[in-house]
Amino acid sequence: MNYVSIKFQRLKVTYVVCCNVVRVNGHACLDPKKATTDHFFFEGLYKPGNTSNPLGTFINRSTVDKIPWLTTLDVSTVRVDYALHGIVPSHRHPRASKIFIALDGEVLVGFVTSDPENKLFSKG
Repeated sequence: MNYVSIKFQRLKVTYVVCCNVVRVNGHACLDPKKATTDHFFFEGLYKPGNTSNPLGTFINRSTVDKIPWLTTLDVSTVRVDYALHGIVPSHRHPRASKIFIALDGEVLVGFVTSDPENKLFSKG
């Protein structure tokens, strides 16, 4: 195996060459000459999820595992279905961004800044 570390935008990426396949962040790189529309498309976000669980939520992720060409783009999309009074516990996403769109009902969302002030921004 060969390892080559390079700077890629704001991430340090390690390329691993094994069996003539280049891997970035653990995912095989696709040959651009073999790319098809299906490599950029995931239709699973239109399906409602089962919210019959203690949190009352279902999270459907469209990440690099489902859309291979997201390998180095730092992009993903998530559909979250909420039951009445459903919650997503506090969590963190270092260096990540979110956009919320409520299609039905009302959602209370917020975030806390990571600076020493730990200021809460909330809306809903």
